[in-house]
Amino acid sequence: MKYSLHIRNKLLGSLRALDNWLYEGRKTTRILFIFTDSYGFSCQVPIIQALESHSNVYMRVTSEKSTPLRNIQCATAQEQEIFNRYFIGNKRATFLKWHLTLDTHLNSFYLKRNALRIGMHHGPGFGILGSKIHLVQNYDIFLGLSRAERYFLEQIKPDVFTNNRAFFAAGFPKADKLINKSADNSEIFTRLNINNKPNILITSHWQPTSTIGTFGSQVFAILAQAFPEHNIIQTGHPWLWKNHKKIEGLNPSVLIKEFQDIASQNENAYFLPYENAEELLLISDMLIADHSSIITTYCLLDKPIVWFDNPDVSFAIPEIREAYRQASNTYTQLDQLINVCQLAINDPKEKTLGREKMRHIFYANQGNAGPKAAEILMAIGSISSPHSLHWKKVIDLSNQAEHTATVNSTIKSAN
Repeated sequence: MKYSLHIRNKLLGSLRALDNWLYEGRKTTRILFIFTDSYGFSCQVPIIQALESHSNVYMRVTSEKSTPLRNIQCATAQEQEIFNRYFIGNKRATFLKWHLTLDTHLNSFYLKRNALRIGMHHGPGFGILGSKIHLVQNYDIFLGLSRAERYFLEQIKPDVFTNNRAFFAAGFPKADKLINKSADNSEIFTRLNINNKPNILITSHWQPTSTIGTFGSQVFAILAQAFPEHNIIQTGHPWLWKNHKKIEGLNPSVLIKEFQDIASQNENAYFLPYENAEELLLISDMLIADHSSIITTYCLLDKPIVWFDNPDVSFAIPEIREAYRQASNTYTQLDQLINVCQLAINDPKEKTLGREKMRHIFYANQGNAGPKAAEILMAIGSISSPHSLHWKKVIDLSNQAEHTATVNSTIKSAN
């Protein structure tokens, strides 16, 4: 029995090797995007759009599971149109030949034929609640946020990028639109029916150590009373408002009722849990946040941040916590909140240098990450296995940029 299984595996290996040989070196690179959820797909869309301008590429999108097309909902009408245009059924996709597959989440999708597995982020952060080592090690190639990310990953595991794994500092494609957006945000104000005042945006992660997990609705209530000359906008991680998530210590129905009551009692208070987070960032003049990676995104706009530096949150990479501190005015207790907010309002440029360092740590190719990622995929080309004779080309491309010197100078200047 063991001998038969050994023969079977050897035969399958030989067939896959032949399959690789037949498809490698072709002019057309075949790329499959794996849809796990709508947020992840929003991160992939700028790459798909950039690839449309390249010749010699065949791309499709499939779902992690055998989900009918009619049951898949994307974040925007434009993204839905792109998804529908390139959609291919899960079962068919597993049997077709692809050179490259691109994931935003670890998933159970399985290909019958070899392809290089490429991972990318579905959020603009690392080193906060995890180092991302476990994520990176599941892929042949990883499209990271920055050179700094590679530096930190190699500090944790020096051999994480060796001859069998490649890293490219692509950036965060989802943020391209935010950076390139025109300065006129009047349409957003009109649609949300928000008064013409400066805006303070409050966000929260979903964990018990987050702003809402720690203080409930108190931050929203306090700021609405303390800053009547500002609009106070409350949003948060989507999981906060979903009953089926069963987050420790939080009842979504109760939370929603509390926030709605505060909004109804204060003319300047707006509870907007389901609005597009990037649009809320665009119209905000100050951000109140916790350890969520949305802070890194807001640094792209170079506006003041007030950060809940919760002592109970342990950062996977201590240098990242220090970067958060240098980019923001911080508070650890609720009775410090008003004074810290006032300091940030009075001197919005005080933390400019810290925000600049955050941008260097978390965002390569600012405003151009989608086209850069597409360029990287096309440079890799029609290779479908790290055992390929052409794999060295991928490693050489990965190592062309000198990571350590650039990043070392950024980290040292941040301390």
